[in-house]
Order: sequence, then C-alpha cells, then structure tokens
Amino acid sequence: MPTPQSDSKLVLIMVGLPARGKSYISHKVLSYFRWQGVRADIFNVGKFRRKMMQNEPKQAAEFFASDNRGGASKREELAMAVLDELIKWSCEDSEPSIVIFDATNTTNARRNAVVARLMTATPSLYPIFVESICDSEEVLEKNLLQKIRNSPDYESMSEEDALNDLKERIKNYERVYEPLEDDSLSYIKLINLHAKVICNLVHGALAHQIVNLLMSVHIQPRPIWLTRPGTVVKATHPSAPATAPLDVASLRRGSGLLFKVTDVAPLDEKGRDYAKKLSSFIRDRANGKDVKVHCSTLGRSNETVKDFCNDHSAQSSKIVLWSALNNLDTGICHGMTPSQIQSSMPTEFEEFMKNPFTYRVPNGESYSDLVKRLDPFVLHMERTTDPMLVVSHMRYEAARSEVTSITNFIN
Repeated sequence: MPTPQSDSKLVLIMVGLPARGKSYISHKVLSYFRWQGVRADIFNVGKFRRKMMQNEPKQAAEFFASDNRGGASKREELAMAVLDELIKWSCEDSEPSIVIFDATNTTNARRNAVVARLMTATPSLYPIFVESICDSEEVLEKNLLQKIRNSPDYESMSEEDALNDLKERIKNYERVYEPLEDDSLSYIKLINLHAKVICNLVHGALAHQIVNLLMSVHIQPRPIWLTRPGTVVKATHPSAPATAPLDVASLRRGSGLLFKVTDVAPLDEKGRDYAKKLSSFIRDRANGKDVKVHCSTLGRSNETVKDFCNDHSAQSSKIVLWSALNNLDTGICHGMTPSQIQSSMPTEFEEFMKNPFTYRVPNGESYSDLVKRLDPFVLHMERTTDPMLVVSHMRYEAARSEVTSITNFIN
C-alpha cells in the first residue's frame, strides 16, 4: 500500500453488513469536508443499482444470496461500474479530494479487486477502508427500522414485510462476510460507531481529520438550537467599529451596511424581550433535560442567554464561552461599508470577489480561516449528546448546520 502524501486523493471504501450505518457515516464525512472546502463526493452502489434496474422487479433478499450466481454477477458488475465513475471523478481535478465508495464490500475478494482497480488507474488514489461493526442489539434495531423507513428498496412494503426481507438480506451477507484483518491495508474499524475505534496504517492530515470526525459521530437524537444574539443599542459615534462580518451577497451588489455596534453594547429593549422569549422557548422544548449553552465571548451573546441560565440553575445550565464563535475579523476593513471598501481599496475588493472563501482581509481573516477556527467547536457539537443552545451569528450557524444537519434555527 502506498503512503499518502499531503496532496493525496483519499478513497474511503466502506465495509459492513446492511444497516450498519455506512451511508450515515458517508454523508457525515461528505458534509464535513465540503464545509472544510475539500473536494468530496459519494458513490453509492445501491443507488446506482436501483437506477440501472428500475425497470426490473425490486431486488428482494434472494437477489443478494451468495448462491444466486446471476445476482452475484450483476452486483459485481454494478459495483465495478460505480468504482470506474469514482475513479473518473477523482482524476478530473488535480486538487486533494475525498471520495467515498459506499457499498458492503464484505469479502476479501471484493476488497482486493477494488484496490487493484484503483492502483491500476492511478497510484495517486489512496484507499482507506472504513468498516462499521455493530454488535449492540439496541443500536442495530434502531438502524434496521431507520433503513426500512428511508430506503427506496422498501417504500412499497409494509414495515413487517420490509423488516423480514432486510433481515434475510443480512443473513445472506453474513454467510460470506469476512471482517477486515489484513494489516497491510489502511483501515479504520468502528465498533458501535465511536464506542471503539481501531486504526491501522492511517497517515496524513486529511486521514487524521477523518478519524477525529468518526470518533465524534453518534446516533443519539438531540435538539441543537442556533440563534443570533438579541439586538443591541446602536453606537452613536460615527466611527464606532463594526462587529458584523463582510456580507458576500452585499459586496456583490455593492451595497449593505456593516452594522456599526460596539463589542460591549448592551441589549436594547427589543433584545431583552427576545432573551426572555428565548428562555421560555427552550424551556418548553427541553423536556427537563440539561441544556448545554455555548456563546461567543461578546457580551451581547452572554446577555442573550442569561435569563435562560438563571431560570435553569437547578439543571446546572451554565454558559461556556468560545472565542471560535466570535465574528470574522475584518482587519483593516473593520467598520467600513462595502461601498467604502470598493472605492478606497479597489485592488483588495477585486481580489475578494475572485474567491470570497479564501480571500484574507489585510490584518484579518478569510472565511477559510473562520472554518478552521470553528472546527474544534463543530466536532464538539458532533460529540455532544445533550440538548445544546448556541448563540453566535447566522452566517456561522448556517456553516455549522451544513456539517451537522441541524434545522433548529431561531430567527
């Protein structure tokens, strides 16, 4: 096996029986790295199978039986076709990338065939196997129900029939399943998701980021509420600094003010009213559970949740401050309107418009810098199993939502 370099193209090859969370893990990885600005995609064999065989009867459990030669041949053909598309996608761009081959890949023969095909195509593709093992009956039962309720394979079946068919399909795979034991391969074993993680020959920055993410992922449902601070008293001095980040859309229009409020401005009457309503809103939905409260270090964020924490002192709710949740540092543009930036700094404005994500304001930050700053907090959100209230800025909330699939926005 080759050792990945800093510019390697990683290929994550999922391994595991059906209903072990392979697709769930795949989409977590995809969202996380796309948010990081890394080129990433998923190639799912099951999805391709349904597309290519849509005019044929739905594939019941017997299609996946090891003694069904026709079914086995067809499944291998489809898997290799998807792998070829994956290779084509990976080679279309010279930039580092992460691509996920989402299939069962339960036998040594299949895994060896996948590696051989990748290495024949180009040695720059570095395969890392991710095996998901589940021996917890409670977790497995939840996974089975989730799969039959969401998979197109079972959309026209009763829950009982779907569950029986899925269990029979799993038995067919179990008859030929060979766990990953070849230590010449790079692999990550996940046992009951992050309960136990085993890594072998995992090298490189991107690969280590994958491990960090996978050690944080769980399936415990919990609400996460994201909100901006309440409104504050506007500064009266015309040169008061701005604390709102550059608005890409506004800059494209050449309009839109950067709100001029001071970092220490208190909540105004509307903001205080919002803080009280927020406290009631969360209390009514927390169902008596302890709520973890996280804020930026700006005073208005702290003030926004003070009522809630005072009301919930018995539940040990306390405010945890994160500088990572603070505003984008706009450097020498601090306090300027977009039109002022365009007229007084035309070269900087032009550079920003070329690539708003990576452009770094002089003496300030780029949005790429912001993503790196937020990364530890995003992983903390993934690990947390308690309800969570986060007070920051809507632009950043949207970024975190992309990673964690959060929908509880409070406007």
